[in-house]
Amino acid sequence: GVTGPQGPGFTNGTQAGDMSYWNGTAWVVVATTIYEAATLQMIGGVPTWTGGTPPTAAVGDFRDGGIVFWLDGNGGGLVVSAVEQIAQASWGCYGTSIAGAIGTAIGTGAANTTAIEAACVTTGTAADLCANLTLNGYSDWFLPSKYELIEIYNNRIAINTTAANNGGTNFTSIYWSSTEGSSNSAWNYNFNNGYSDSNYKFYTYRVRAIRAF
Repeated sequence: GVTGPQGPGFTNGTQAGDMSYWNGTAWVVVATTIYEAATLQMIGGVPTWTGGTPPTAAVGDFRDGGIVFWLDGNGGGLVVSAVEQIAQASWGCYGTSIAGAIGTAIGTGAANTTAIEAACVTTGTAADLCANLTLNGYSDWFLPSKYELIEIYNNRIAINTTAANNGGTNFTSIYWSSTEGSSNSAWNYNFNNGYSDSNYKFYTYRVRAIRAF
């Protein structure tokens, strides 16, 4: 047939991967954002994401040293150790009030742990075990606050599944939090019945450390 009229000219994009489309009047560049996947490398003995954008985290993922159980909405969050730190440990410092260890909310466990370590020189306590833990290349672990521990309980099914797939252990029985109740007591959480309680600091319960990423 008869050759039709030549169409409008093409305008290249501004970088490799850009596309253009004809809007009826002119060519419009559609800029392409290229995301490069990050890789996890050991730098200075610490696993570090480098070279791009770290993968988006989801509750139950095994990453950054543990299992994700809470996300902050900005790419960060909290992970819990896939294994028990110890089956029986006391909270420590019975009769001593630690003002800096009363945080209950998500995000207060690290400060609680720091305060306990500063005021309680007893070694081998729940907080001390977490503060001195090095696991999967990370050494910034801490004892979860009351509501951090409750959040772990809320996501225990996903956590236990991931733990089982990565050589870890299920949550069972009672765990210490880093939240002090009084000079003689501290908060714990029973994973068998979902009940939170404040008991004497010299009682011995399980310990599971967490860290932020």
